[in-house]
Amino acid sequence: ERKELLSRFLGLERFLHVDAIIRKNLSDWKQFLTAVEMEASLTEASVKSEKALLAEQTRACTHPDPAQLEHLQTQEVKLSEEIRSKERLLEECTIEKNKFLRLAEVWAVRSAKYQERISHAENQKARLFKLAGKCPVCLSEIRESDKQKHLEEIESVLRLAVRKRSVCRRKEKKYRGLVRNIEQRETEVKEELSTLRSEKELCLKKMHEVRQQIEREKMIVDALDERRSSIRKLSRMHHVQRQCIAAIHEEREFLETCQRIVHRDGLPSFICATVVPRLNALAQEYSELFTGGEIQVHFRFDSGDLDVEVCNVHGGRGVVDQSHGELRLAGLIASFALREALAPY
Repeated sequence: ERKELLSRFLGLERFLHVDAIIRKNLSDWKQFLTAVEMEASLTEASVKSEKALLAEQTRACTHPDPAQLEHLQTQEVKLSEEIRSKERLLEECTIEKNKFLRLAEVWAVRSAKYQERISHAENQKARLFKLAGKCPVCLSEIRESDKQKHLEEIESVLRLAVRKRSVCRRKEKKYRGLVRNIEQRETEVKEELSTLRSEKELCLKKMHEVRQQIEREKMIVDALDERRSSIRKLSRMHHVQRQCIAAIHEEREFLETCQRIVHRDGLPSFICATVVPRLNALAQEYSELFTGGEIQVHFRFDSGDLDVEVCNVHGGRGVVDQSHGELRLAGLIASFALREALAPY
């Protein structure tokens, strides 16, 4: 009862209530700090993982040269022009070959006609040599002069036919030679055209590969930009979390300081230790006033507790040794001393 009375006089309930509130806040802040530290650890792990993936993707970049694609495109255009030129040349060769083939056939037909004439003339010449006596047509006597004249006519026709046949054969041979030359040229052009088409196909294949590399590089660059953005975002989040953790530590330190202050060993003890000398001086004054100094009341603060001792000059030295009247006087002395000493507080 005495300690409860002193606690009420000193207003210690306020400190106990504040201490309970601080303990509750401190517990909440500790739980919040644990949660934030866990989030910060996860964020830091995410940042490290993103940086590792970023480094891996950066190493995977091939960095294709755009100039290589431009060079391949230029080469493809040049090959396409050469292919079209060769195709036109091949068409021209085909047209010329067909023309020369027709001419060769024309001269071959003419040569065959002259050959028929030669054969007919030779047959006539042979039959003429066999004729003797009478003519099988008119039954007249065959004269040697007429026979010789007819033979000269046949010889003249035969010589003319031979010359014409030679001319036709030379023309045919000429055009056949031109056709062979054109066919040889066609073969060379076709080989060159096949080579050019192979080169163009290879060039198109390389262009496709380079385009794919550029597309992959673009995708990787976009992914790297997104990953860098994610890393910056996570880093900012981690920075905010670290600031939050630092603020929580400061708040916790503040609350711990407040707890130490309002704890019984803190401000209450300081107040009690400060008030005790004033209480003893006032108790001495009221002891002289009420009992002439016979009943002494002493306040003592020890180990965080405020205790009261009563001393009777002509009686017992303890509380249990005092009579009811003496205890009432000691209570009056203590009450007035407490009231006057704690009035400013």
